[in-house]
Amino acid sequence: MESQEEEGADGPPLIDVRDVLPMTEFIRQSKSFLTRMRRDNRPLLITSAGRPAMVVMTPERYEAMGQGPRSVSQESVNAKARSEHAQDR
Repeated sequence: MESQEEEGADGPPLIDVRDVLPMTEFIRQSKSFLTRMRRDNRPLLITSAGRPAMVVMTPERYEAMGQGPRSVSQESVNAKARSEHAQDR
């Protein structure tokens, strides 16, 4: 089966057509999609009303693009998540 990927400006593929999902499907199955995204190291394009709404990717892939917050540690991310979770209760 041939790949449905386009080459990006710097060589790596952009979004694969198999990774374009409606928002409702992503919400319903987010855990399985996140597992797949991490396993395959491919970003997901989420659509809303048939139009692109957001791109979801691993932090490692984001950093590889030269965009990642390199100074943010995993512990600070975990602390923020715990704080937000406590506020939601």
